[in-house]
Amino acid sequence: MGDLEKNNIVIEEILAEGKIDDIEKVFNKAFKDYETIFEVTKEELKWENSFPMNNAYFLAKCFENPVGLIQIVERIVNVNGSVIKVGMVAKVAVLDEYRKRGIFKLLLNKAELYAKSRGYDAIVGYANRNEIISQLFLKYSYRALVCRYGVVRVLDADIMAKALGREEIIDLLRDMSEITSSLELTEEYEIVDYNPEYVDGIKEMIEEMKFDYYPIFAPKEMEWRFEKIKQEFEADTKLLLCKNRVVGLLRCSIKNFWFRKKNECAVKNLTIDDCFAVGNHVEALKILVNIRLSEAKKQGIHNVVAFFPVNTTSQKMFEDLKFISEIDTVLMVKSLSSKGELAFSKKIRNFFDYYI
Repeated sequence: MGDLEKNNIVIEEILAEGKIDDIEKVFNKAFKDYETIFEVTKEELKWENSFPMNNAYFLAKCFENPVGLIQIVERIVNVNGSVIKVGMVAKVAVLDEYRKRGIFKLLLNKAELYAKSRGYDAIVGYANRNEIISQLFLKYSYRALVCRYGVVRVLDADIMAKALGREEIIDLLRDMSEITSSLELTEEYEIVDYNPEYVDGIKEMIEEMKFDYYPIFAPKEMEWRFEKIKQEFEADTKLLLCKNRVVGLLRCSIKNFWFRKKNECAVKNLTIDDCFAVGNHVEALKILVNIRLSEAKKQGIHNVVAFFPVNTTSQKMFEDLKFISEIDTVLMVKSLSSKGELAFSKKIRNFFDYYI
């Protein structure tokens, strides 16, 4: 009898809307000692579960008690010119006392069977480079294809020093929190709020940038991504226009986070979800981001987080704006079809990606 049978571990597919409490408890308990992984909230889970594409959860249970989970979200992506369907591992967690019993492998196997049954060409997911999760993906025949960094920018030094429990670095944080006010756009540019009339312009910009890996937005997903998020979170999407043509995009959302080990202090966090521009307009994009940082500070935002691929113009832009590297992650991939294998056979050098 194997460890899984011996320990009465079973995996079941669940409807997220009926098990939000279980998902929240398992994920937050599993990562309670990880300061770089924020807690999820019921509100955030409800918003994610309204995603118009397929969104599946599998729950590991021991004697009916939830002890692990994995979430797979459908994505249609263009990889090196091939349009394929992938399942993204959006969440995976196993409670500490149940680790090293093969539960991660069982969850991953269930996810892969589900992906194959839906006709997905690959499974993709992110893993922190120096943590055990990346080694587990590699162990189970996944490949690490491209690296990206998570960066942070402090806007409220006093709150962040308290949240981090690092009062001794408050002067450094205060220096980081100063926003440069001298950057201004030239007259050829205009900043506008997103509305559906710009959808075609956004698609044309993405095609012009010739990404090696980028999402294909279905109409329902485009509406959900840019409109429904406003209903659930304080969110906004700004477009950068040059002579009435879309040349840049900045999408942000605001969420309150609790730092796990310092939970006496909540942090109001601005996440930069999407941020890109056509190559010769990157300097203008930097000014747009700087303007948004100034607005965020006036809104009482304490901290800003962004993700971007390494060795790109985005890296220099965020460094110029006083962001510092915080998390190093890699894109893990396992092909499930010959089409997926062909798509991922070339290197990915230039990409934009997104989470839910």
